Amino acid sequence: MNSAIHTLDADVARVKKERTNAESELKILSSENTRGSKVRKHDVDEARRTYEGAVKDRDEANGSNQLNQILKDLNSNKSELATVRQKLADEKDVLSELQKYLQRQNDIKLLEGQIMSEKERLREGKLCI
Repeated sequence: MNSAIHTLDADVARVKKERTNAESELKILSSENTRGSKVRKHDVDEARRTYEGAVKDRDEANGSNQLNQILKDLNSNKSELATVRQKLADEKDVLSELQKYLQRQNDIKLLEGQIMSEKERLREGKLCI
């Protein structure tokens, strides 16, 4: 996804550079024209082609389906991330409850063991008497 964005950024930069070059050429041609020198048809045609190409590239970069798809994927991933975070929080709560129940079970087993040993001791005491 980052490479696609990087490619789009590079395309936009390239289009801006071409546009700047075309505008510079047009300014040069305009300044020459105001001085009374003749503008060659070839120069005008070349400047027009450069400008039209830059405009086309810019429009393609701005209206890129790839960019729109990246934005949709990003929004989708954000909602999935929020869902996963909520599930994780819920699972942490369940784990905490399970740990409490385990501790209670361990306490009960310990008490049962103490009761059994007390019963055994009492039985032994009765047998000795």
